[in-house]
Amino acid sequence: MCRLPDKMRPATLAFSVLLGWCASVAVQAGESAASRATPIGLYDYVVTAVRESDTARDLQDNLFLRQFDLELAQSRFETKLVPLTNILIGNDTGTQTVGFEARRDTETGTTLTAGIASDKFTSNNYDVTNPYQTRAYVRVSQGLFRRWGREYNRAPLTQAEIQQRKEGYLAEVKRQGLLLDAVQRYFEVLLHRKLLPQNEQPLKRRVRHLASARTRNSVGLVYKCAVYRAELAKLAAESLLKDQMRILRRAQEALHELVALERIDTLNPNAPIVRLIPVIPDNWQAQLLENRGEWHAYLMDLRSTDLSLYRAERDTQPDISLNLTVAQEGLGDSFDKSAKLDETEWTLQLQLRSTLSMDDEKAALARERVLHAKARREGRAVRRKILREAREAVEDLAAEERRNKISVEQLRQANAAVELAVVRYSRGLSSDLDVLDAEAQLAQAQLDIWRSLVAFNVAAIRMGKAFGMLDLDCLR
Repeated sequence: MCRLPDKMRPATLAFSVLLGWCASVAVQAGESAASRATPIGLYDYVVTAVRESDTARDLQDNLFLRQFDLELAQSRFETKLVPLTNILIGNDTGTQTVGFEARRDTETGTTLTAGIASDKFTSNNYDVTNPYQTRAYVRVSQGLFRRWGREYNRAPLTQAEIQQRKEGYLAEVKRQGLLLDAVQRYFEVLLHRKLLPQNEQPLKRRVRHLASARTRNSVGLVYKCAVYRAELAKLAAESLLKDQMRILRRAQEALHELVALERIDTLNPNAPIVRLIPVIPDNWQAQLLENRGEWHAYLMDLRSTDLSLYRAERDTQPDISLNLTVAQEGLGDSFDKSAKLDETEWTLQLQLRSTLSMDDEKAALARERVLHAKARREGRAVRRKILREAREAVEDLAAEERRNKISVEQLRQANAAVELAVVRYSRGLSSDLDVLDAEAQLAQAQLDIWRSLVAFNVAAIRMGKAFGMLDLDCLR
């Protein structure tokens, strides 16, 4: 026979009463706050998360930045006006230049330049016969060998287009992850709200059992130790209830945090926990890579590395530029006379712009070959990862379905076990421990029902993400 010290009994009883009262008040406060919050269904909450969450806004910002990079790359092939202003002051001479020119780079590598400029020369030591010079010119520059062709010269713009498309695919992947996260947080709140009453029922049963144990002890049917066990069981039930309330509050905080809300009583998820009916396409394996954004993002990376390798190979060729300039010039002692432009001049220039050793170009080519091989390996790894995730998602869904069927059978058997334990205890055929164990198993079976149902639904949504088919239409 066991017993607690006499001086500990009043404190234990007071703590038990206080804890039970706090749990009751907290439950009522939670129900009142939920009644004041805005009811919201699963689909509406997911739509709100897709539009209002920080993650959704980050995705929009990333797409905007990629669009900005693309427009910046496109501006390279637009006509640019360049002012020509120069003032040179020396001990003996001085020069002033005023003018502008228009430059345009084409995708084939040709650079077109047209401009007009006026110069004034001054000297302190001698007289300048015609101090004013005005010229209007047109220049055509074309790269040979290295910088010849549209693919090479357009590469920066092509890279920007590739990165924009890649960002779009990655945004879709992250958006599907956001959908899955929103569904999980929503179901978490629903689940813990269901679990909270389930934890209240064991507490009520243990309170009744404690009263029964005290009554039976007063008439000598059970030992005092049975009363102590009943008190400890009641305290354990109260502790579990407080833990469940804390978990529920954290789930509500996570639910509101996803949609950037500070108050956790703003939204009230009110959808029932029903079993989702997932549909597995017959040809999901054939369409898997086509539906996954990660695979398309890898294909964009592969195109980018192919283009970089092509440019690195072309960079090992000589960089020769052919420049043709045609100009009209005029000289005079005033600007008006020089502006007549009565002289014609043309030049043809062949210029070597690369070094003879090309050490930098060769090192860059070796680096791009390594990166290209690495990209190929990463592609094979991405393919294996996608296939593995899809296969595991199907297996997890089947496993959760089996667990759900098992939990239903366990609940049926747990109800029968409680009824049998109560009858045997009332007839004196078993101890109170059998009743406590049966009630604990029943409570656990009831909790497992809701947990298995939520786990099945989350597994179904995760399977949709693994197939690359998860979108808002799937949740309607």
